[in-house]
Amino acid sequence: MAISCCVPPLPYTNRSHIRNSRNQTMKVDSQQVIKAMLDSAWIKDHELAGGHSSPGHVLTISRQCGSYGEEIAQLCAERLNVSYFDKKLIEEVAKSAGVEPEVFHQLEKKVSSMKPNWLETAFTNRPWLEAKYSRNLVSVLLGIRSIGGVVLGRGANYILGHSACLRIRIVAPLNIRAKRFAARAQVEKEEARRQVLEIDDERENFMKTLYHKKINHPEDYDLTINTERISIETAVELIMDSWHARHSCSNETTP
Repeated sequence: MAISCCVPPLPYTNRSHIRNSRNQTMKVDSQQVIKAMLDSAWIKDHELAGGHSSPGHVLTISRQCGSYGEEIAQLCAERLNVSYFDKKLIEEVAKSAGVEPEVFHQLEKKVSSMKPNWLETAFTNRPWLEAKYSRNLVSVLLGIRSIGGVVLGRGANYILGHSACLRIRIVAPLNIRAKRFAARAQVEKEEARRQVLEIDDERENFMKTLYHKKINHPEDYDLTINTERISIETAVELIMDSWHARHSCSNETTP
């Protein structure tokens, strides 16, 4: 599904007024873009389905670093025989925006490393880039919704939460995750712990800045799995059971 969003230029305004209101205006920009595009997509679905939305089947997976979220997401995509979107998602977003993927990768890193006042400092000179990222991320995710797929990260659960998607969160205790990370990255456990916390913090900041959401909020997920004592294979089975139950319920409630 391709959706274009044209933002009209601002009328002439006193520059001091712009500076004074910059925080308030920019703070809601990405939220307004996301809400407007989702409302537009829902209305179109509603009209095409004769009054009933008809989204595709999408599985979104959010994870803590070292929780085996990536491995679980890949296996789920294989089991469901659908496309798997992780870093590839940003390539699609960049392609949709006509921007080099590295530009958006750097943007994500910049956004993720910032605190709540990030909008004042990050996009003072280039607010269009953040808005462009938001618009095209939503467009690509809505397109994925129409064909189905497994989406890892990027806050897909916030964008697609209103549709027939299953929202999964994968977690594990910090000491377990640090041990796994140390083995994979071949670093000392203390260094692994530091890096795990840093990655978790980056992801949390990304969700907070782009969506104004707390990544660990339980109500934003349909199922949370702790992989401390649950294997990757068992986690996949739990998700598959939830997937079939979720869509069986959706089919039964659709007139």
